[in-house]
Amino acid sequence: MKAAFVIPLGPSRLDLLHHVLSNIEAVGVKFKRHHVVIATPVNSDKIANITANSENVLSFYKIRKTQLHWVTYELPLVTDAEKSVKCTKHGGRICHISAGRNAAMQYLEEHLRDVDVVIPTDSDMCRQWNPNVFEQALQFEGEWSGLTANGIGSPETKEGYFYLDWLAFKHLNNNYNSSLQQSIVPYKRNVLHPQLAPFEVQSGFGGLGIYRMQDITGCRYGTKQCEHWGFHDCLQEKGKKVFVHPALVIEWRDIFHKDDTKQECAQTWQSAPPQYDFQHAYELHETTGKFPEHFKMHFPLQEQI
Repeated sequence: MKAAFVIPLGPSRLDLLHHVLSNIEAVGVKFKRHHVVIATPVNSDKIANITANSENVLSFYKIRKTQLHWVTYELPLVTDAEKSVKCTKHGGRICHISAGRNAAMQYLEEHLRDVDVVIPTDSDMCRQWNPNVFEQALQFEGEWSGLTANGIGSPETKEGYFYLDWLAFKHLNNNYNSSLQQSIVPYKRNVLHPQLAPFEVQSGFGGLGIYRMQDITGCRYGTKQCEHWGFHDCLQEKGKKVFVHPALVIEWRDIFHKDDTKQECAQTWQSAPPQYDFQHAYELHETTGKFPEHFKMHFPLQEQI
């Protein structure tokens, strides 16, 4: 199986790139061949200095078996999900991320159509991953076009083990009355135990996803609410299915408390790949049924998103 990892990269994430690439290398060696596509805007001087010397980046980051591809794009870029929205230099964060993801998608379709799976990865997924969870995810025998991660808060924080990606998440068909959905989605049980079966959603992400290249060809990211919504709408229009895979655990950086993300991520690389004990957090949540108050402030419950 051949894979292509995709990273939309802005100037504020350059310091984290080494750790993200190290994660990709650890997972990538499990594939027959793997590529990394890094999409960057050309109007950033800081990134331009690196892309101008991209031939040296491979050795600098010690990525030994990775084929690295730099993709640059100019703004404004029309996002294909809405067919009309132009992402300008002063556009919002989601618009810029969408532009990077779409530039990478175009590159994949033109140059790497022979890969089997595409793995879009957020540029701040720098805490060490456990590569074994990817093998677990790919053993799923269901009919899937996309498997999205169980993106969790780091265990040492108050958000430890909580599913964090509320922005990308969307119920299947916005069905809030299904007892099955209500029993397992993040709004009702915001700790997703890895032993839970993968469940179909309208949208999700969690920091990264695994997609079948043949199914996502022609799809683009949007700018409404979350860029993943437009992308997953395209898959649904094709009759394809997207899942949250609870076993695909990806530990997020501390998005609430820590200022030095580079140091935080570096510390996770001083030991073996992480192992997680969900049971305590899972049982605690089942007992209390409540969010930490400061967590509510950042991710308020909504009847619809």
